[in-house]
Amino acid sequence: MKHFLRSLCCFALFMVLFGTGCSKEPVRHLSSDSCLIAQGTTKQDVLTYMGTPKFKKVTEGGEIWTFVQEHLSLLKKTPVLNLMFGSASYELVYITFVGDIVTNCQYRAANEEEYKQSTLPQTPAGK
Repeated sequence: MKHFLRSLCCFALFMVLFGTGCSKEPVRHLSSDSCLIAQGTTKQDVLTYMGTPKFKKVTEGGEIWTFVQEHLSLLKKTPVLNLMFGSASYELVYITFVGDIVTNCQYRAANEEEYKQSTLPQTPAGK
């Protein structure tokens, strides 16, 4: 019994130490990046400051680019447990263009439920 508990503790420690800390993505702060965008900014400047948008949508009023950053809790990042436990939150930035010029920039935070129910433009930017 002691051997089983010791093995279980070692496995849990291994998962905590090595299972969630191996990220190769650079750290991004969407909220502060969006502060760089003002009316009159060009599309090229937005690409420089914000990178590639997750979604693009063309409307009658112009083009809307949506940037999304997902934040996962520790349990949500853990394999197997993420299916039942943990939570995610989202940061969203909507940038509206008329022609090549920014006319509006909105920042918003959402939980999982709000994100799933939101009216995001669902056309991936790469398509």
